[in-house]
Amino acid sequence: MTQGGGFAGISALYSGFLVSVLGIIPFRGTYFGVNDTLRDFNPYQSERSLRGLMSNFACAQTAAILAGLASYPFDTVRRVMQVHAAAGRPITMSEAYASCDSLWGGHTSNMWRTVLAAVALVIYGELKYAFAESANDGE
Repeated sequence: MTQGGGFAGISALYSGFLVSVLGIIPFRGTYFGVNDTLRDFNPYQSERSLRGLMSNFACAQTAAILAGLASYPFDTVRRVMQVHAAAGRPITMSEAYASCDSLWGGHTSNMWRTVLAAVALVIYGELKYAFAESANDGE
């Protein structure tokens, strides 16, 4: 920690914070919007079988990949800003954007991380369904 933030101090931890906040908006919007839209068109969404779970997982995986695509350039700019700040040469958002050789360079490996995000969306959907069922049973 002292080696990474020795030049810029505690402010190096917050370099890239604004671009991180700006990146979460398209990520979460795409993440939940696409998932809810695809689930509405999913003919097997209410099945409690393996087919229902796998079709919900396919919807969630598609939503997670598209959300990653929507926010990946923001993540790249944030990482560049944090690396420069840790090296003692903080840069602005526009300088970070200009210095990115490839905004999409590591997105393929980032897509593998979306599998757990898709599982979380499926669990969320199943819990939402279970709570709705229990609320209807109580009436």
